[in-house]
Amino acid sequence: MSARLFAFKIREGQETNMALFIDDLINSPKSSQQSEDSSELSNADIKAIVYIPKMNGVLLAETSNPRYLEALLRGQKHYKGRIYGTVKLEEIEPLIKPRTVMEVLNLGDEIEVVSGALRGSRGKVLRIDKSRNEVTFQPAEVAIPMPMTISIDMVKIVKQAEKGATQP
Repeated sequence: MSARLFAFKIREGQETNMALFIDDLINSPKSSQQSEDSSELSNADIKAIVYIPKMNGVLLAETSNPRYLEALLRGQKHYKGRIYGTVKLEEIEPLIKPRTVMEVLNLGDEIEVVSGALRGSRGKVLRIDKSRNEVTFQPAEVAIPMPMTISIDMVKIVKQAEKGATQP
């Protein structure tokens, strides 16, 4: 049986602690007192424990049989239960795939220049030229307003513009 992703409900804010707890269970040296736990762990065949910060209160486990992990976690303080069914990689890929500034940048966003001669300058985005990989922005702290065009690789987003606001 191949390993699949399963979701487990965890108390919000305790995802890292529970992931570390499961890791300790899997990797702890086997003792005579843990004989019943170790037999369940060998049957669980846990390949990975994944915590995605954007998924509050959920841990993902890659395993061939989630019932053994569920039995181990039952009774733990922060464990709330299993979310039945499997999780497809396509469902969580947008949450784990890094997005470039080009994909997220919009008109009206506040940006900060992170390299070059203008490093530290902040301003609002006026124009985005995706074909040339450039952004034109209006620096905020200058006496004479003058739009400047720089490479999009030199900026980071400080504040996203509101969705309903009108753009300049």
